[in-house]
Amino acid sequence: EEWLQYGMNVVLAGATVLSWIAILSLRRIGRTIYLATTVAWVLLDLASGPSVLSPIESAWGTLIALNGGTILCLAYGSPLRVHFQRPKH
Repeated sequence: EEWLQYGMNVVLAGATVLSWIAILSLRRIGRTIYLATTVAWVLLDLASGPSVLSPIESAWGTLIALNGGTILCLAYGSPLRVHFQRPKH
């Protein structure tokens, strides 16, 4: 079971990095991949069960969550979203 979770972490990390590159390139698929990986990270975290974190780890996790939410808000809910839409012909 541990190797499965490790493998899922590696795949999700790779997909997250791929989504960052696509978002920076203003590719529409980037924000979709980022949304999917964010949901997958949350589900994986829920499935991993309870854990004990130090205050620094907890603060770091909160900052990462805020950063992810900001990226999603900018990609889907701000004027920047027009850069990700399909061009009209």
